[in-house]
Parts: sequence; structure tokens; C-alpha cells
Amino acid sequence: MPLSDGSVLGPFVPPLNDEFTEWQAAVSLDGQWLAYASNEFGRSEVYVRPFPEVASARTLVSTDGGSLPAWSGDGNELFYIGPDGMTVVSVETQPTFAPGTPRVLFDVSAFVEGGLGVPPFDVS
Repeated sequence: MPLSDGSVLGPFVPPLNDEFTEWQAAVSLDGQWLAYASNEFGRSEVYVRPFPEVASARTLVSTDGGSLPAWSGDGNELFYIGPDGMTVVSVETQPTFAPGTPRVLFDVSAFVEGGLGVPPFDVS
């Protein structure tokens, strides 16, 4: 990956390289945390790891399934699509990552096509 000073960062090694599927990664705006979905335990759940030291810790954020994580602009909340709709979790990021209790904001079933996915969204 070329950097602004003309040097090259590489070789590229995927930060998550486990035997299960990990996708939909979102790095926090401060660059310290990586949220992603994983099917490690049979269904999609949202996790957060320190970034770029992803092997040092892992925290489960969703409690009943989840996908498509997105960080709030101030980094104090993490949004994701859960089984009951758009869900938000307040998070502490210092000195370590600690999620609060997930709270459903609204239903998104009208946007789900056959239960297979949702259109992209952003948080403001």
C-alpha cells in the first residue's frame, strides 16, 4: 500500500485470518478499534478487537446476532443490524474496550430483501 510520503507499506497480511468467516470490518475513526461480523459460533455476531493488534483481545458486542457494524462519529456508539432491527450499543474505549447493553432503535425489515441483506447505511 503506497503511503503519502512515497514509501510502501507491505506486504499486506489480512488482520483477521481465522478458519471461520469474518467480514464487514469497520475501523473506528480514531483508528484504535476494529468492529466486524463473524460466524465463529454458527451465526453472525458483531465483535470488536484492538487495531492493529487484533490478536491481543476480542470482545463480543451483539447479544443475539448482528452484522454490518458502523461507528458513530464520536466513537462512543456502535450501530449494527440485529435480528430485531437497527441496534446501538454505547461503548467505552479507554482504557480498554467495554460495550454497554444493545438497544434496538427501529425495525429495518422493510429494507431486507428476502432476509439476505440490507442496503448500505451510514450513521450521523
